[in-house]
Amino acid sequence: MDQPILMEGLLVQAQDGRARVILAPYCLDFEMDDVLDIEELPPPADLVPEKSIPVRVKIKSGARLLQISSADPYQDALWRRRTPFALARQSKLAPDHSEMKKREAEFFRARGLAEQTS
Repeated sequence: MDQPILMEGLLVQAQDGRARVILAPYCLDFEMDDVLDIEELPPPADLVPEKSIPVRVKIKSGARLLQISSADPYQDALWRRRTPFALARQSKLAPDHSEMKKREAEFFRARGLAEQTS
């Protein structure tokens, strides 16, 4: 007897009659007629609500894979990306010192000190 295929991933919107499962790093499309069961799972904390549903999918043995593609285009839409505080602070909170650095370099150059500071 053929065993069904079980997989856990994210169910996302697909064309009518298809089930699209994100199984990172892949995006898999199956015919809904080949899907035996879909069980909803608890969502991970960093999953964006209402964009996908974490699921366990049971598919018929021998089901035809209609499409396989990269899941990369979905990543930014499905997951909340957290920037570590140190990086966020550096990029957003730290003042821009580029003008000061230019003026400082000009000051040292004008006094013949540029080689000593490099």
